[in-house]
Amino acid sequence: MANTDFYTICNLAAITSLRNAIMTLIEKAWYQGHKIAWLLLPLSGLFYLLSSIRRLLFKLGVKQSYHPQIPVIVVGNISVGGTGKTPFTIWLVEQLKQAGYKPAIVTRGYGNTLSAYPHVVKNNDAAQLVGDEPKLLAENCQVPVVIAPKRIDAAKTAKALGCNVVISDDGLQHYALQRDIEIILLDAKRGLGNGWLLPAGPLREGKWRLSSTKFVLYNCGANLPEDCLLEEQRSQALMISADEPRNMLEPELSYDKSASCNAVCAIGNPQRFYNSLAQCDIQIGDSKEFIDHHQFTEADFHFTHQRPVIMTEKDAVKCRHFAKQHFWFLPIEAKVNPIFKNNLINQLTELKTKYDI
Repeated sequence: MANTDFYTICNLAAITSLRNAIMTLIEKAWYQGHKIAWLLLPLSGLFYLLSSIRRLLFKLGVKQSYHPQIPVIVVGNISVGGTGKTPFTIWLVEQLKQAGYKPAIVTRGYGNTLSAYPHVVKNNDAAQLVGDEPKLLAENCQVPVVIAPKRIDAAKTAKALGCNVVISDDGLQHYALQRDIEIILLDAKRGLGNGWLLPAGPLREGKWRLSSTKFVLYNCGANLPEDCLLEEQRSQALMISADEPRNMLEPELSYDKSASCNAVCAIGNPQRFYNSLAQCDIQIGDSKEFIDHHQFTEADFHFTHQRPVIMTEKDAVKCRHFAKQHFWFLPIEAKVNPIFKNNLINQLTELKTKYDI
């Protein structure tokens, strides 16, 4: 049995190492000008052609779309990788609740293993069942989070539950669900990379898409807006601040910063997590990175040196069933310029009249 466990760990380590090497090469192509991007450019041309045809078919009404007749807010990005959608969505829900709205979040629930849809996330649903992001959103927002492969079905369910605003999580390119407001998030540091479409570049849609909405936010992470944005962009800054680490078994414990940690993450932009740890004056002794939405096992947490393990809150919801005393997670919070908030609420007020809600 011990040999089996050893070989399993070795195989997982080899797969993870290969996966990380591939992702590193892709990142170099997208953000550092590696020549392999040129080899992928013909595929980007095909991607552009197919996505343009699809978008046109929706615009002409050849492909059917649906509107639930309550305001629909889409939160998304035009690039792959983490741009802060989850903490921003949590912030957005709180602002809507304070303004008197009853929002619901609709999502496809990447990584879920559900057998029936639509599904409204329940308190006792495991992250392995519904997906890490839906679980985290449901716990933090305390509003209906509806999962369905077709967002239309999820939106219909949200309306039937009595909600009067739909937030479509990561739904920018899902044109089957009509929308009233689009909020596009960008990484202020990475920007648009080489500016090419997938797979030669990181873009799902071209730069032109940014001019199609007045709600664009630049995720500065822990940096000040003046350190990473032009003056005219600073009112569109999305700030992500980290709180103190929380123990997964005993939340009341305080983290001892005198010792370094083993950092583990499975998110779209690992560097942002490392920056958050640095913001909290936490030293990293060793680290492991996995692809976004990775389903963790205990084997993923084997380190040569025993130290406190710190992970993201999104990853922590997947590790509760085997959490140890030395497992911690790092809570984060989004902060947005009041000007952005006021503009958003003002537009929602107009939609409130339009849909008579």
